[in-house]
Amino acid sequence: MTGVSAGGGRLLVLAAALAYAAFIYQHGWPLGTGSDSPGYLNSARLLAQGELPAGVHPLPALSHEPWDEAWQQPLGFTMQPGSKCLRPA
Repeated sequence: MTGVSAGGGRLLVLAAALAYAAFIYQHGWPLGTGSDSPGYLNSARLLAQGELPAGVHPLPALSHEPWDEAWQQPLGFTMQPGSKCLRPA
């Protein structure tokens, strides 16, 4: 009975992963589309910068009292309970 050895199986998986990464790099689209994508892209950007969760700063145009953080809550994020920070939903 012949089969793929453990080392050969790992090599096969690595080759398939590299081929898939090359395919995605060649044919991928760097922009988000649809309703959920901006949240995913913002989450990825914040994660890459090590800034999770992100702070919420009031906008001058929304400075009237009472100010509610939810007015600035973008799609794909929720307010972190007990603070003025956003976290990916």
